[in-house]
Amino acid sequence: MQKGGNRFRQPSREKASRGPAGSVPSVQSLGSLILFQPKPNAIQQIRVSGGFSFGDNPTAAFVRNNFSWSDDVSWVKGKHDSRFGGVIERSRVDLNNLFFQPAEFSFCNPTPGTGQTASQVLFNGFLAGTLCDYQGNLGFRQGAGEFKNNRGLFSGVYAQDNYKLSRRLPAPFPPSKKASLGKSASSRAPTSSPTWLSK
Repeated sequence: MQKGGNRFRQPSREKASRGPAGSVPSVQSLGSLILFQPKPNAIQQIRVSGGFSFGDNPTAAFVRNNFSWSDDVSWVKGKHDSRFGGVIERSRVDLNNLFFQPAEFSFCNPTPGTGQTASQVLFNGFLAGTLCDYQGNLGFRQGAGEFKNNRGLFSGVYAQDNYKLSRRLPAPFPPSKKASLGKSASSRAPTSSPTWLSK
């Protein structure tokens, strides 16, 4: 008796995204002469030491698509129960992240003058547009974002023959082996796992 079957796994799709509202301005809208700002607009971080801080992560999309095809066949003859099959999977990962493109801006507080308190000069650096480093924060930091389009093709095959030694004890013969072929080939060590049957 021979039995066979084909199985197709539906493509899986996962997508996560983030981004500010469409009405958000950029630092250019606030008067900055910075040469480059991404679209859509975003303000990543504006901070004043001891004062305030505001901003949000810019637009980003993380998309993963996987396509998988597999085939499994079983063949029973006499005391032999043979099984074999394979799988092919194509993986696609797309990352479009504008992280650090809008830039970060940090402002310090000048030293109070004679007769002044720290609160009186708290926003002087911000109002003057003077950037500076403080407490591990750079006065100005801008990056190029992160963009990836990873593609992968992976495949694997297996074969196994179960030989029924008696009505109560079937055992794999030879021990089953599985192999995977792809960017990095790998194989599993032979295994043997007899299963007791009640009858």
